[in-house]
Amino acid sequence: MPDNPSPERRPPLLRHLCLMVPRLEPAVATLRAAFGLEVAHREPLVGMWDVENAVMPVGTHFLECCAPLRPGSAAARYLTKHPQGGAYLLVMACDDLPRRRARLDGMGIRVVTELCTPGFRNLQMHPRDTGACMLEFNHHNNSQAPLGPYAPAGPAWQRAIRTDWVDGLSAVEVRSRTPERLAAHWGRITETPVTRNAQGPLLRLGTTVRFALADDDEPQGIAVVELSARHPEATLARALRAGVLPGSRPDTLALFGLDFRLVPPA
Repeated sequence: MPDNPSPERRPPLLRHLCLMVPRLEPAVATLRAAFGLEVAHREPLVGMWDVENAVMPVGTHFLECCAPLRPGSAAARYLTKHPQGGAYLLVMACDDLPRRRARLDGMGIRVVTELCTPGFRNLQMHPRDTGACMLEFNHHNNSQAPLGPYAPAGPAWQRAIRTDWVDGLSAVEVRSRTPERLAAHWGRITETPVTRNAQGPLLRLGTTVRFALADDDEPQGIAVVELSARHPEATLARALRAGVLPGSRPDTLALFGLDFRLVPPA
C-alpha cells in the first residue's frame, strides 16, 4: 500500500468530535452555559453500545457527548481510566468510502463498527490500529457540504446552530510518545500529506490536527480542542462565570479531561 497520498483525491474533512463524559445532562448544560450551544439530536441507536448521547453543532462542526448507561460497559471502562472524561473519536466525512474501506483492509486496520442506513454509511477503526484514539470515516450524500445532510446530527441539525459565542472546530492537538510516527500513520490512513509548523507535524483536514510530544506521566490521545470564537476573551470570561475551571494555561478551559482553547476565526 503506497504511503504517499494521491494529490487528485479530496482529503476527508474532520466534522465531528466525540466526547465521553461521566453524566450526559450536566455535560450538555455546561456546553450550553459556556458556549451557547444547543442539542440538535439524540440518537436512540447508540443504546446498542450502552451509551446515551447528545449532538451539538459548533457552526458546521459537531461536538457529541456520550455517557455510559450501565457499569461494566466499554464506555464505563473508558471512564475508569479517564474519570473526568475525554475525547475518544474523531469523525471525518469523505466521498469515497468503499475505496477507503479497501485501503484500510490492505493496511491491516480493523473496522470495529460499520453502519449502513439509507443514504449513510460509516466505518469506525480500532484504536489499537490507529493509535491515540478511534477514527471514523463516514459518508452521507453531500456530507462534505458544510450545511448539507449529516445523519449523526439528525434531520434538522441546522436549526440548532448557535454562533453567538463559538462558530467552529478550529484544531485538535493529539499527544503521543512518538508524534512524528503517529502523524505519518494518520497521514497514510487519511491519504493526507503531513506538513509542519514551528510546533511540529500536523494534518490539514479542514480542521487542523496537530501532533505533540506527551509527557511521561501524561496519557496519550487528544489533549486540546480549539474552538473558533469571534470574541475569544469574552467567551472565556463567559465560561468562567458559568463555573468552568481554568485549564492548564491561562487561555484554556478544563472540560471533560481536555483543555479547550478559544481562538479567533481563521
